[in-house]
Amino acid sequence: RKQLPERREELSGSPIVDTRQNIICIQIESLDSVILDHVHEGREVTPFLNSLKRKSLYFDNFYAQHVNGSFDAELSFFTSVYPLNKHYGFKVNDLVAFDSLIPVLNDRGYATAAFHGNDKSFFYRDKAYEELGFDRFYSREDFDETTMRFSNEGSTFGVNDHDFLLQSADILNEIEQPFFALFITVTSHTPFDFVPESMHIAQFESIMNPLVRGYFNSMAFVDSALELFFAELERSGVLEDALILIYGDHDAGIDKQEYRSSRPFMLERQVKTPESVPLMILHSELEPRLSLKEGSHAALAPTILDFIGESRTPDDFMGYSLMSDFEAPVLFLHELPQLLHQGQLYVLAPDGLEQVGYDPSFGRRSIELPEQEYIAMLDYIRDVIFSRRAVDP
Repeated sequence: RKQLPERREELSGSPIVDTRQNIICIQIESLDSVILDHVHEGREVTPFLNSLKRKSLYFDNFYAQHVNGSFDAELSFFTSVYPLNKHYGFKVNDLVAFDSLIPVLNDRGYATAAFHGNDKSFFYRDKAYEELGFDRFYSREDFDETTMRFSNEGSTFGVNDHDFLLQSADILNEIEQPFFALFITVTSHTPFDFVPESMHIAQFESIMNPLVRGYFNSMAFVDSALELFFAELERSGVLEDALILIYGDHDAGIDKQEYRSSRPFMLERQVKTPESVPLMILHSELEPRLSLKEGSHAALAPTILDFIGESRTPDDFMGYSLMSDFEAPVLFLHELPQLLHQGQLYVLAPDGLEQVGYDPSFGRRSIELPEQEYIAMLDYIRDVIFSRRAVDP
């Protein structure tokens, strides 16, 4: 197998938090960083998430791995590999053949569970989660829709987030501790029209664009569901000293006069700009602060391993811990691969790396990058992905 020099990261080996505490990860559908702290007619769209942001280690330069769909975030999270353009990794790959965060946690004594309110086969998650090593995957079939507060009629994406999270809180109380639990919300999925009318926010009715109005109502609904979820976990004691990660799978993709999802990039060529999504990490031993370190979903597994004191990342992991001092460029493997480093955006063109834009908060500058190393990295990732196709996808 082709090896890439210096792609590995030695971690501290010393736990940042108590390694026997629960780990809770919440992947929020279409949560972009712009919506946090956004106020319309005096009303915060996400007041609860805003309060968590102020208590968290918050990463302001965190970007989505989103080249095919929401499942890219999960693939990149658990395997720390960058998803390829036009490649349905959960469907076509034998994920048993990938290094994954989950078996490492299983070996460390964690019970591992994933929760999603849609049908278990949606985007082949039933296949993927079993192959990745999860002890249990809870999907729509595991939730009692006869006792729910809100109807799910007309929703293509499954159980609404209020009932999904509240019933998940009950299930979580029965899981052996310590556990690692992933929750994937769904109500804020496009076209942003799954929120019950009774939960629409009066201040948002003045928004003329229905997509923007729907997104604000959707995020407010998810925000209130999360507040109830956290209250239940607090009451049951599950939250005590837990390590909590909250992040978006990708941004909302809205570019309207009333609201734009994407953070501005100054572009010198028309290319897809990186999707800025929030990452909050909360723990009683972590001091709330803002981090400007750049990263993506590929950094989540190495970061968790760093937190629990695992001294070395698995061989195939491509991401780096956000808690380390190492400054690694962020890759996006679109049709034309991109690289983001210190706010400078490059594409891998036929003639080599070409700077095509920059984040204005960093300013434009020239950075010397080891071009051949990143070309080798791209080849390595393609080799890893394509060599592990399932025999019968």
